[in-house]
Amino acid sequence: MRTLRLIAFLTLACLLGCGDGETETTPTDGTSSGGETGTPTDSGTGGQVTDTGTAGGGGAEPDPQLVAAGQASFDRVCGTCHPGGDEDIGPSIKDKHLTAERVTEQIRNGSGRMRPIPVRRLSDEDLPGVLAYLRTIGTVQ
Repeated sequence: MRTLRLIAFLTLACLLGCGDGETETTPTDGTSSGGETGTPTDSGTGGQVTDTGTAGGGGAEPDPQLVAAGQASFDRVCGTCHPGGDEDIGPSIKDKHLTAERVTEQIRNGSGRMRPIPVRRLSDEDLPGVLAYLRTIGTVQ
């Protein structure tokens, strides 16, 4: 009985924290359904969000308020599966050094076990803050 409750809880947590509960779509980022590597071939996101987490666009320090807002959004939407960027239900995403475009592609379109995170769960306005926070933990270069 205890195992059944744990399975039900983990299933619910993954549905609530990692996706929108809709059916899984085929990845458009050039990956197979079993992995998260590859070069994106079609963003399909329309308003693609680019690298906006730093003031000067390059090696400048990110805006602390943007990072704090981004961390709050990350914790709310992504933290169930990747708490603090660490492994849990989902894999660790720390120190991956991916481009902001690649991370945006992963967020919006999903791949493998990760479902897409739609704009209604993480707005385009909140996404730059999430990218800024992910830069501080090494997910985004």
